[in-house]
Amino acid sequence: MPYKILWLPTPPSEGCASMDRYWRELEREFTAKAFGEFEVRCPFGRAPARSAQAPRLLRIWNKYFRLPRLVGRVGDAQIAHVLDHSSAHFLRRIPAMVKKIVTVHDLAPLEDPDGLTPKQIARFRNTVSNIRLADLLLADSAYTARAIGTFLGEERDVHVLPLGVHAEHFASDGSLAPGRMLPQCPRILSVGSNLRRKNLRILPEVLSEVSKVLGPVALIRVGARLDEATLGRLHEAIGSEHVVELGNCADDELVALLHHVDALFFPSTLEGFGLPLLEAMAAGCPVVSSNASSLPEVGGDDVLYFRPDQPAEAAAQIVSLLQKPRLREELITRGKQRAAEFSWASHAQKLAAHYRKLAHGGGES
Repeated sequence: MPYKILWLPTPPSEGCASMDRYWRELEREFTAKAFGEFEVRCPFGRAPARSAQAPRLLRIWNKYFRLPRLVGRVGDAQIAHVLDHSSAHFLRRIPAMVKKIVTVHDLAPLEDPDGLTPKQIARFRNTVSNIRLADLLLADSAYTARAIGTFLGEERDVHVLPLGVHAEHFASDGSLAPGRMLPQCPRILSVGSNLRRKNLRILPEVLSEVSKVLGPVALIRVGARLDEATLGRLHEAIGSEHVVELGNCADDELVALLHHVDALFFPSTLEGFGLPLLEAMAAGCPVVSSNASSLPEVGGDDVLYFRPDQPAEAAAQIVSLLQKPRLREELITRGKQRAAEFSWASHAQKLAAHYRKLAHGGGES
C-alpha cells in the first residue's frame, strides 16, 4: 500500500511565484517512478505554471475560510505536509491522528518587517506560530532553523532540507528576447524585489567605485523597479544609458541573461536560502554576494563575499572578479560543481525519507 500524503501549498490566489515553483518542483519529482510508493494529492489541484495575485478580499476568503474547509477533508491520508510556513494555520484543521510537517522558508516579516503594518506583522506571527502543532519542522537553511528559535521561541529540533536547482537547465545557453540589447561594457546582474532587506541602496556607491577603476559598467535589473531615489543616484553614478530595468522575466530569459552578463551581484541582508546564487553558479555566472544570513551556506567557498554594510568591499570584489581572468574561471568551474550538489531530485529523496520515518511512527529525533 502506498503512503498517502496530503500537500498543502501556498494558495494559488496568493500569486506567490517562488512558492508556486516549489510546489511544481515537488510535483515533478514525486510523479516520477522513483517515488511510486507515495500517493500524493492536494485539495487545491495541480501546481500552476504561473499564478496571479487575486484581489485582497478574495485572498482572505480563500486562505482563511474556503481552503481551510477543504483541508479538513483529509480522507485516509497518513501525513499532511504544509509546504509553506505562511499557511501553517491549516494545521488546525488536520485531525490529530494525521502526522504533520511544515516547511519554513524564512521569517523575514518578523526579522525585517519592511512595509508591513503592525496588524500584518501580528497576523503573520499568529499564523506561523501554528508550527508548534507539527510533528516535524523542516527549514531551507541552518540560518532559518535558528531563526525559528529566535523569533518564535520554538526550542525544538528543526531538520535542514536545502532547496534545489535544475543545473542542466541553467547550464544551457539561450537567446535573449527579440530586440533585447544590452550595453557593450561589463554587465552586472541584479535580481529580486526592492524590499529594504535586498540592500539595493548600495548599488550606486558600489558601481560608482567599480566604474572609477574599470570604466563604463552596466547594471541589468530583473525584478521590481528600483525606487526613484536609488535610480536617480545610479544614473548619476554610471549614466542612465548603463541602467537597464527588465522587470519580471520569464524563466528562459533569465537563463539567457545569466549567460550574457559578467557577474551576479547579490547584496541582500536577509535570505531564507538564496536560490539566485545557485542558479547563477549553475549557469556559469560568477557571484559576488553579501555574507549575510543563509547566503554563505548556499555559496560555500565558491562565491566572493563582502559585508553588506561595506560598499567599498563589494566594489573591490567586483573589480577583482573582472580584472582577474584566472579567478573568474576558477569561480565558474567551482560554482558549477557546487550547484550540481543541490538538485531537486536530492531534495525530494530526503523529503521522502522524512515521510517514511513519520509514516512508521518516527518523529523529530
